[in-house]
Amino acid sequence: MDLQEYSIEELEQIISEQQKKILVSYQFLKEEGLSETEKKRIEDDILRLKNQMFQYQVILRKKYSEEFKKSQVGKGDL
Repeated sequence: MDLQEYSIEELEQIISEQQKKILVSYQFLKEEGLSETEKKRIEDDILRLKNQMFQYQVILRKKYSEEFKKSQVGKGDL
């Protein structure tokens, strides 16, 4: 599915889930006894999740802007 096809509510939910995954990943990263390979994998996962979340946030901002513009149509100068 193209990111543009998601509704505002769906994007907000996806971003919330991404944030939770990032927080959980940071918790794993703090665990004792992780090998450098495991730490690197977790750091890579965090970076990937952050990048995905950023893409969703950009689309969400565009959708908020579109909704705002639609809400202003016909209001004119009051």
